[in-house]
Amino acid sequence: MIGAANSGDELTIQPPPLPVDCGKPLAPISSAERILSLDVLRGCALLGILIANMVYFSQPLDVMGFRNDFWFSPLDKVADGISILLVEGKFYPLFSFLFGLGFSIQMDRAASRGMDLLPVYRRRLIVLAGFGLAHGIFLWEGDVLLAYAICGSGLVLFRKRKPKTILIWATAFIVLPGLLMLLVGWILSLLSGITEFSEAMNEAFAEDQQLEFDLIHAYVLGSYPDAVFYRLGTMLYTITGTLMFAPAFLGLFLIGMLVGRKGIIKNVVEHRGLLLRILIGCGSVGLAANFLGAWVMIAGSAGRDFGFLLVGTGIISIFGPVLTFSYIAGVVLLVSRRLSLTLLMPIASVGQMALTNYLAQSAIATTIFYGYGFGLGGSVGRLGTIGIALLVFAAQVVFSVIWLKFFRYGPLEWLWRSLTYGKRQSMRL
Repeated sequence: MIGAANSGDELTIQPPPLPVDCGKPLAPISSAERILSLDVLRGCALLGILIANMVYFSQPLDVMGFRNDFWFSPLDKVADGISILLVEGKFYPLFSFLFGLGFSIQMDRAASRGMDLLPVYRRRLIVLAGFGLAHGIFLWEGDVLLAYAICGSGLVLFRKRKPKTILIWATAFIVLPGLLMLLVGWILSLLSGITEFSEAMNEAFAEDQQLEFDLIHAYVLGSYPDAVFYRLGTMLYTITGTLMFAPAFLGLFLIGMLVGRKGIIKNVVEHRGLLLRILIGCGSVGLAANFLGAWVMIAGSAGRDFGFLLVGTGIISIFGPVLTFSYIAGVVLLVSRRLSLTLLMPIASVGQMALTNYLAQSAIATTIFYGYGFGLGGSVGRLGTIGIALLVFAAQVVFSVIWLKFFRYGPLEWLWRSLTYGKRQSMRL
C-alpha cells in the first residue's frame, strides 16, 4: 500500500516496502524452505513409477502387447489387475503434477527477489533434456525426462493466465490423448469383425516378428553395446511415441502450477475441507472408472482384441489422474498429522533425491532383466516384478536416508543445480 506523510503543506508519497528477499540472487531451495509433503509425494511417485515400469523393464517396450502373453499364473494375473487399477497411469501424473507445482514455487521465489525466472528456468530445462537423452540412450528407452523438458517450456505461456483459463486448457490437454485412444480403439474393435481386416492385421503382426527377434536379441540376449546401438537406431521412434502424451504432461503441469498458485498444499489448515472433498470425490470416481478401465484392458487381452485393449487404456489415461488427485489429497492430509511423520520421513528422503533415484531405478532394473546383467527378462511373473520393485525401493530408502545425513543434495540433484545456476553448489552439510 502506498503511504503518505504530511510535512507542513507538502505531501510526501512513500513507496511500498520491498520484499524481504529483493535483490538476492536466485539459488537452489534451502533445506529450511523445503515443503515436506512435496518430498513425500515425490517419494510415493517414485515407488508407483517403479512398480508400473517393472512391467516394461522385464519385457522390452516394443514387445509388450496383450498382457496375458506374459502372466500365466492366477496370482500374476491378480497382481497385474491390482496394478492396473491402483498404480498404472496414476504415478507419472503425480510426477507431472509436482513438476508444475515446482515451477509455481520457483516463480514465487523469483518474484520475491524482484528477478526474472525465465533465464534460469530455460537452463534448468536444457540440463533436464540432457539427462533425458543420456537416460534414453545409455540406460532405458522408456525415458520421460526429455518429454518433460520439452513440455515444460509450455508452462511459460500460461504463467500469467487466469485460473479459469488454466483449468480449461489443462482439462482439455489431459482428456485429449485418452479420447483419441478411445476413438481409435472403438474403430479397431468394430473393424476386427471384418475378415479382411483381421487377416491384414495378422499379416502386419507377422511382418513384425523379425523386428521383435532383433529387439529380444538386443535386450535379453545381447551385450550392453547391442542395447545402446538398438536404442540409438530407434530413438526417433521412441521420442515420437513418448511425445504422443505431451498434451497430458502439459495439462498436469498446469494443474500443479495452479495448485501451487492457490497455496493449497502450503496452507493445509485453510484448505482442509477442499482436500477432504478431493480425497473422497476423486477417490470414488477414480476407483470406479479405473476399475472399468482395468476390466476392459484385461478382457481385451484375454480375447486378443487390440481395439478393446486400447479402449481400456484410454479410460485409464483419462481417469488415472482423477485417482492421482485423491492420492495427493490423502498424502497431504496425512503429512499434516504429525503422528505419521516417523513413517513418512524416510519416503521424503527418497523424494528429496528424486532425479538420482529415478535414474538409479533404470540402472538397477535393466541390470536385473537385460542380457548384459542377470538376464532375467521374460522369466519373472508380475507378482515377482512387484516384489523386486519393493526391494529396490527399500534399498533406495536406506541409501537416501544415509546420504542426506552428510550431503545437501543427491549427486545428480547437485549436478543439475550446479549446471542450472552456473556455479558449483555446496554439497556437504
